[in-house]
Amino acid sequence: MKKITLASLFSLCAFTASAEWSGGVGYANLSNEDISLGALVGEVAYNAHKVEKFSLITGLRYGIGIQDDSVRYANTTIDIELDRFVAIDVKVQFALNEQVYAYLMPSYGNAKLSASAVGESVSDDEWEFGYGGGIGYQFNQQSAIEASYQQFDDTDVLGVSYTFKF
Repeated sequence: MKKITLASLFSLCAFTASAEWSGGVGYANLSNEDISLGALVGEVAYNAHKVEKFSLITGLRYGIGIQDDSVRYANTTIDIELDRFVAIDVKVQFALNEQVYAYLMPSYGNAKLSASAVGESVSDDEWEFGYGGGIGYQFNQQSAIEASYQQFDDTDVLGVSYTFKF
């Protein structure tokens, strides 16, 4: 029994040591034809599989609104706020050279919005599938900058982030 436990422990340590975890922080702009909202976004990702120039990376992003917007409807101004943004991503990444890479990224995301006018407030959130892609530039083995575009239904999400491996 002890041999099985020690073997499991050693294999777990080897798996953790070879893990390619990364984190990041960035800005995302969520917009459609009526509104434009900004978010500060944090992310954590795991490089689940790598074969030559291709990588399969799973990730989780969480953002909070930092830029609100307002619309005018029937002589009333409606203030709109982004409460939170959450997305689960799968990146299929391809290294173009030693420093530049491109990726496609299907996602499942949720945005919670609040709207207020004339002393009344309502909020709503909705989960949707999205798709998009991006490009990244690695400064070194540990850090990179990325620019991305995604679309969830009729909402465009443009983002820029700084990522680092740990």
